[in-house]
Amino acid sequence: MERESIIEAVMREVAEYVENKYRNDRAKLTEYPGGDYYIFEDLNKIFTRAPGVKVFVEVFGGSCWSSLNVPRWKFKVIVCNDIDADLINLYRMVKNGPDELIKKLSILPFSRELNKIALEILGDKNADPVTKSVMLFYVVRTTFFGYYNKGGGFAISKKKNLAHAYSSAVASIAEYAKKFRDVVLECRDYREVIKLYDSDSTLFYLDPPYVSTSQTRNRENYYRYGFTLSNLKLMARVLEGIKGKWVLKIIRDNYELVKNDLPKHSKVELEKTKSMVKVEDGERPKYTLILAFNY
Repeated sequence: MERESIIEAVMREVAEYVENKYRNDRAKLTEYPGGDYYIFEDLNKIFTRAPGVKVFVEVFGGSCWSSLNVPRWKFKVIVCNDIDADLINLYRMVKNGPDELIKKLSILPFSRELNKIALEILGDKNADPVTKSVMLFYVVRTTFFGYYNKGGGFAISKKKNLAHAYSSAVASIAEYAKKFRDVVLECRDYREVIKLYDSDSTLFYLDPPYVSTSQTRNRENYYRYGFTLSNLKLMARVLEGIKGKWVLKIIRDNYELVKNDLPKHSKVELEKTKSMVKVEDGERPKYTLILAFNY
């Protein structure tokens, strides 16, 4: 019992140190490709233009960035959904037990060996929910671009102090817990959550996984649960029969594959830089995102 008290005191001391030294409200909670972090201003302009809506549903949640940041004066009910049960378990832990999560993560060093151990524990079906939430956060933050499920490998950098970035992310949990307070967390197939929340006053935001094309292969490696072209076309047809408003974020080559399957819509094009492409000289290549919406 005395040993447990000592461990608890050490965990608390380290957690307080991390919270005070590394607090950064702009730190992302989880690293996922194709997130809304850098385009949220453009997205939010479209969200707030939606007429007569008060329910916001992020259908493919990922980092839940939009759910956490949409204006509360506009949306009275906010839902973040993702089919990944481990991810939603982590967010529930952030929401309901942030202090315990911070204490446990604060004493874990940024380590290749521990990354391997965390992956093994995460794959254990008998691991308890708290342990799984700790291990998921750890492997996402210590694996290259968060690709822990596709063999991304332990993250290294010659330019950025990744151990500092990890501590900053741990410190941000306390702030994210506050943001999650009024967010409903769902873990359902996208069709189920659309059916469940569909109404004239609902705005659905869809950011589906990127689909590989003949020019861009292996996009399924970005995600734990990928999408195929048939999945993407089915999603487009699902939007045809709903009552609510919708906003779809989609990369241009995928948009070209399904634009004729989508209901009548408007769109905005955003040109962005490929940040994950290694470039020795010159500028990074560009890509175009489409924001399509039915109002």
